[in-house]
Amino acid sequence: MKPLRIFLVVLAAGCALLVGLACLGLSSRFQTWAARRFLASRPQWRTSIGSVSVGPGEVDLTDVRLVRGGVALVLPSFRAELPLLTVVRGHGLFMHRLVASSEMRAGSPVAAGGDAPRVAASRHHAPSLLPSAYADEAPAAAALQVFEGLFHRLRLPVDFQLDALDLQGDVILPPAPGAPPARVHVALSGGGLAAGREGVFTFSLRSTAPGAGAVSTVTGEGTLAAAMDTPRTFSRLAVKLEASATGGNIPPGAKLTANLVAGRAATGESYDLSLTGQNKQLVALQATLADATHALAGTWRLDVGDDDLAPFALGRPLPIFTAAGDGSFDTDATLARLHASGRLSATADQLGVLRPGLQAVGAVKLTTAFDVAHRDGELRVDRLSLALSGVQPIATVNALQAFTFNVRTGELKVADPAGDLLGIALQNVPAAWAQPFFHALVVTGGDLRGDLGVSARAGGLGLRSTAPLTVAGLSATRAGQPLLEGVDTSLVLSADYAPQGWVLELKPCSARRGDVSLFTGEVSVGRLAGRNQPIKATGRIEADLAALAQATSSAGRALTHGEFASDFTAILGARRAYQAKFKISGLQVGDSSDSWPTVTGEIRADVEADGKCVLEAPLTFSAGDRKSDLTLAGTLVPAGAGWTIDGRLASSLLFADDLKLLAGAFAVGGSAAPEPESAGPAAPVAPFWAGLEGRVVLALKRVDLAQADWGDVQGTLHLARSTLVLENLRTALATGGAATLDGTLFFSATATPYTLKAGVAVADFDYGAFARARSPGHAPVVEGKFKIAGQVTGSGPDLARLADGIQGDFQLSSKGGLFRALRADVADSLKQSPALISQALDTVGSLFGKTDAVKKVLDKQGKLIVALADRLREVPYDQINVVAHRGADLDIKCTEFALIAPELRVSGTGRIAYEKDARIGDQPLTFDGAIGARGGLADSLNGVGLLSGQKDDLGYTKMSQPFHLAGTLNDLDEHQWEDTLIKSALHKATGGLFDKLLGK
Repeated sequence: MKPLRIFLVVLAAGCALLVGLACLGLSSRFQTWAARRFLASRPQWRTSIGSVSVGPGEVDLTDVRLVRGGVALVLPSFRAELPLLTVVRGHGLFMHRLVASSEMRAGSPVAAGGDAPRVAASRHHAPSLLPSAYADEAPAAAALQVFEGLFHRLRLPVDFQLDALDLQGDVILPPAPGAPPARVHVALSGGGLAAGREGVFTFSLRSTAPGAGAVSTVTGEGTLAAAMDTPRTFSRLAVKLEASATGGNIPPGAKLTANLVAGRAATGESYDLSLTGQNKQLVALQATLADATHALAGTWRLDVGDDDLAPFALGRPLPIFTAAGDGSFDTDATLARLHASGRLSATADQLGVLRPGLQAVGAVKLTTAFDVAHRDGELRVDRLSLALSGVQPIATVNALQAFTFNVRTGELKVADPAGDLLGIALQNVPAAWAQPFFHALVVTGGDLRGDLGVSARAGGLGLRSTAPLTVAGLSATRAGQPLLEGVDTSLVLSADYAPQGWVLELKPCSARRGDVSLFTGEVSVGRLAGRNQPIKATGRIEADLAALAQATSSAGRALTHGEFASDFTAILGARRAYQAKFKISGLQVGDSSDSWPTVTGEIRADVEADGKCVLEAPLTFSAGDRKSDLTLAGTLVPAGAGWTIDGRLASSLLFADDLKLLAGAFAVGGSAAPEPESAGPAAPVAPFWAGLEGRVVLALKRVDLAQADWGDVQGTLHLARSTLVLENLRTALATGGAATLDGTLFFSATATPYTLKAGVAVADFDYGAFARARSPGHAPVVEGKFKIAGQVTGSGPDLARLADGIQGDFQLSSKGGLFRALRADVADSLKQSPALISQALDTVGSLFGKTDAVKKVLDKQGKLIVALADRLREVPYDQINVVAHRGADLDIKCTEFALIAPELRVSGTGRIAYEKDARIGDQPLTFDGAIGARGGLADSLNGVGLLSGQKDDLGYTKMSQPFHLAGTLNDLDEHQWEDTLIKSALHKATGGLFDKLLGK
């Protein structure tokens, strides 16, 4: 008995487990968990579900959401009554009753990663269609498929039966601009669909939408009939809808009737579609599909306008249009063969309601008649005429003879090879039609005119301008600012297409403004037949830069002369290669007489498939016998709307004057917003390096700065969106010394957009050699090597004028050299004033009767002062320290000057007054100083009466009065210092009587 008891226990446990599993399987919570787990394993479906409840006779689903192809379908409530066991066993899908309630929204966004908004289930909801952030990528091009008919596509994978259907809810359409969304209430009910029976369903719809100042109502009622000949196939479909519209500005009795009937018979399928308005048939389409040949053939007829459809547009505006015509078509199942013929006449206006840019098209009329066929890559044209007109004729296209063209091989078959195939006349094509292609530009001007002919040529097609294509008075503006003004363009076009390849030529093309030629050029573009053959282009352009700048932007009006010429080639394939040789000559800005150099150069660029560009651009600047060079080389990698650069700027010899070309280009370049001429040059809206980020390494062997050279200029420029950082910019000065610069150039869209902040350090700066190089023939004020440190700032509207605004603080120090600022030619001064001395001798002698004694004293003092001047002419010093500041007035203020020599100490302050366009060494200088002396120099100064007897902290005896210097650094004016020495000597010789006699 014990084994039997064990068996019964196990059996009972197994039954309990089965019952438990069955209960668990029938649990809504478990079913929901299983459904979500299943959907999570298939992320490509992008589906979510709120709850699942599956019973023996029904299925209930809530909050079902499916995202696919950019559309999200939300179904808050779904119930189907069906015997579930028949589905599980594969017998088919037999629905006794299907009830759904939901809401459909078209055009409402779904947040990425979030749930669709939940809508409470009610009988006024329909499925919700929502553009989703989970939109699929563009699908790959589908393989060519055979069209086997509508009913073939409706063939079901399982047996199907639907006894009853009840669906109703609201469809909320995306709103028209400036209007609330339109709501359409839909109800669909019926049933009886099964094998051997015809199911009939009735539907109704009702919508209210805001009209022009009122509310319009659209209602519709219809039937859907579907007959099934087997449990899986249909034999007939019929849809009929009768709609009416009232309210708003809708005329009384606006009605629309749509009928679609499709049937399947033993020989094939037939389709009949018609759309009828109140008093006429608007659209008619009949077609048949033969099972034996899979050929689809039919006829079409149109007589429709916006007045017929506008009442049913649910408040959305329609363009004004009419379309009337008829024709026939036939094609095979794969659509590889298509034959169409017919005629069509259409008008259109106010196309801007479809797309704002199309508003410029205006009112147009199109009439056409055609009989064309396409079969296995061959296009046959038996008849083609097209005329487009507006207020006046716009363009016509006419087939002049029948022809067949193979688009794959380029082979052309034509009855008369010598005659043209097509005649194209562009009579008055408005320039404003180009507006939709230019988002930020407003294009105006004359009409495009010209004639083209298409003919047989070299076994292919040829297109030639029989009259040049011209546009007169072409202008363009951006944000209200003119970019192109009153330009007349002309080009002659020719193109050939043959089995060997194709070629397009624009030769010549030109642009003029009045009597002035802006540019002339020619371009040839072609490609050989075959896989992976690149497109090749060559051309040449010659331009008047001043005229072109005047026509394209008022910011370039400072450019008064300049010529540009270039030859270029391009190879466009998997990798692209560009090369352009150019020459810029005769540049002149404003009334300046400066001679700008002639620039010749070449740009070579190789662009890989990922957009990476390898660039090399050598430039040569020449002016007379002077010639310099500059080469930019490196790589450019696309980064957003700009590029990341890793480059190198190199030169063997570069004259600074040649850089005026580049600085001038930034000063008058086209990046600025135009302003009135009286306001001066406009400020740029972007830095000159706009669109570039990365670094450029400098390697300049020699830079010629007029009388001074820089050698071995090295450093790195780091470019960012609004900053240009100069890192460790080093150079060796040809006159002696090494300079280092670290700083940042900032850009902001203001009246003075460029701001520089930098630190400067110079070691062993040989001022004497520097001064001699800039002013040959003048002995430098100071002969010695200096250490210079400074912090500078500056701002300006462009690079050409940035240096003028440099401000900052500087410290200069030197540890030995010669000081010549106290030189004075007193001997020459004494020789030039004998009358004064003679008068003094006679006067003093008559008063004291000692003329000879006085004369001896004066002679002695004269010799002392000449010896003193010789001694001060060139003073060896031990150290010099200078503190200077350049402020907003651009004057250089010396706030501290200190010189220490064995027998001389000099201190003082001074100023170098700013003068535009003058070098610092030639700007006016003033200096007021004090002198201290010791040793033999102190004895000499005391001998002419210039020492006060007071000593300073270093033991130097102070001079009794200050001294003053004027002139410039390159040419000191020592007359006041000379006067001080001479007058002091005379005063010493006469005991002060000399001054009294002269009225001093």
